[in-house]
Amino acid sequence: PALVESALRAAADTLPDFVIFGGDYMSHASPSADATLAAIASVTELLDTHFGSSSSTSTVAANLGNSDFFGDYHLNVTDGVSEKNEWLTKVSALWGASSSATSETVSEGGYFAVEVAPGLWVISLNTVIYSPHHTPYVSSSENPAPFGQLAWLSKTLAALDVEEKADPTG
Repeated sequence: PALVESALRAAADTLPDFVIFGGDYMSHASPSADATLAAIASVTELLDTHFGSSSSTSTVAANLGNSDFFGDYHLNVTDGVSEKNEWLTKVSALWGASSSATSETVSEGGYFAVEVAPGLWVISLNTVIYSPHHTPYVSSSENPAPFGQLAWLSKTLAALDVEEKADPTG
């Protein structure tokens, strides 16, 4: 945490308009799900300390990396409606107000869009589900668009004004 805190403190000193945290809160081979959630909670708290509403005007867009799922790349694919994803729901709750991501799409599938500056959007996709290392295996022919995120992406991009720009992350 000391290295992360030092980096965030240095970043906060530059007074950025927005912050994109690229994920990988935890190293690969986490000892437990609780340890992974604790790492996410710790970094989220640090982001809030340095860029939260009381200390900064920066918008935070925090992403999930491939090691942010207990069991490296492990994430059960659910439909997000009739069956909520337990892991993503926990992460969404940890992020709370610290991330500008909408909790609904984070808890449904680990993706979100946030306007980080006037006319500039960060769109974060859950890419772990497309990794060849993802478990449990999901056949792309059986489920070509897990979590419905590609339909959501199309709808989100179509809703942007012509002058707006989007920066995809994931």
